[in-house]
Amino acid sequence: MVTLTHVWKTYQRGDHYVHALRDVSVHVAKGQCCVLMGPSGSGKSTFLHVIAGLETVTTGDLWIEGVSTKNFSDLEWTRLRRDVVGMVFQAFHLLPGLTAAENVGLPLQLKGLPRRMIRERVQWALEAVGMGHRAHHRPSELSGGEQQRVAIARAIVHGPRLVLADEPTGNLDSCNAEAIMTLLRTVTQGQGQTLIVATHSPAAASLADHLYLMADGSLHQATSTISRCDLAYE
Repeated sequence: MVTLTHVWKTYQRGDHYVHALRDVSVHVAKGQCCVLMGPSGSGKSTFLHVIAGLETVTTGDLWIEGVSTKNFSDLEWTRLRRDVVGMVFQAFHLLPGLTAAENVGLPLQLKGLPRRMIRERVQWALEAVGMGHRAHHRPSELSGGEQQRVAIARAIVHGPRLVLADEPTGNLDSCNAEAIMTLLRTVTQGQGQTLIVATHSPAAASLADHLYLMADGSLHQATSTISRCDLAYE
């Protein structure tokens, strides 16, 4: 599904160079759940942003569904994000003037789907995350956990084959964080979607098919002997 080969991402800061990703090579197969753990600034978000085309690769290559993205145009990246990728963010990014249902329906409107199909897909997505009864509420009327559930519904509503979650529990308490991680895994697994999660929360480790640790832009596969205490960065 997703393959990175010797990927570097480097930023220039005046006379200095900062390596956000250092020679990263990894393959995530279709339908798997891959969890990246590490402290803030370790490169987790950059890793996801590169896969989504929000950041460009400095050197190396990124393959998605067997296709190299090295020479992708802006239009090709836009189509990839519209058709293949769903994203969940720490800050929810729900539009405050829209209801939960209207927020979830935005990706489908961008695809130009008929209104009836949009209504049906939105209803399905909201019910899948346990928010069907809150469809007509605005974000200000929802708790943090409820807003993140709506954000997950928005990420899956268009049927993406790849879901990227960047610190999806960062604004939630421990109870809601565990519930959201379990929901993400259950919903994506049920649809056969590939899930890649970047987080510093140890709660995600038990849900991963493959667990990786990031430090200073380098990616290392974790062993089964790593304990929850080893993964506690805060």
